[in-house]
Amino acid sequence: MGAMRLAGAESSEARRSVWRFFPLAICGGLGLVVVVNLGMVWAAVRSHPGAAGVNGFGLSNNYNHVIAEAEREASLGWTLRVTATEGRPVLALRDGAGRALEDPRIELVAQRPVGPPMRVALPVHPEGDGRYVADEVLASPGQWDLLVTVTVGTDEIFTATRRLVVR
Repeated sequence: MGAMRLAGAESSEARRSVWRFFPLAICGGLGLVVVVNLGMVWAAVRSHPGAAGVNGFGLSNNYNHVIAEAEREASLGWTLRVTATEGRPVLALRDGAGRALEDPRIELVAQRPVGPPMRVALPVHPEGDGRYVADEVLASPGQWDLLVTVTVGTDEIFTATRRLVVR
């Protein structure tokens, strides 16, 4: 008789297994995924800084012009290296022969690639030997995209975007 009680006790323990919560755990996990995804969609829609263009088809029709412009800039052979010194962007510009450019006009715009939209035009001054330093410190540490436009004379224009991390 004692053996029968033991067998009955084991079967009631088997019925009370933790696996009985498995379907609830699956439903709870899927519910959590849905809630997190909805939160991310809400944050993305609420914080979208803008669109690159209204008509994607119209923008794609000018792609041959974009390619031709990139090839023209590549044929100049100019190089741009960007670093930061104490929160100030430093540009190093060279021509195809490795010499400093003569009297370039430089437009520098810094913008945040993530987070709240932040766009700042930064004037630069020459330090000699092709080095140019921004007059202002970037507003906060983190990632910045630097949009650089360099013009020499009237027809030599070079544009580039460089990512800079300020610590």
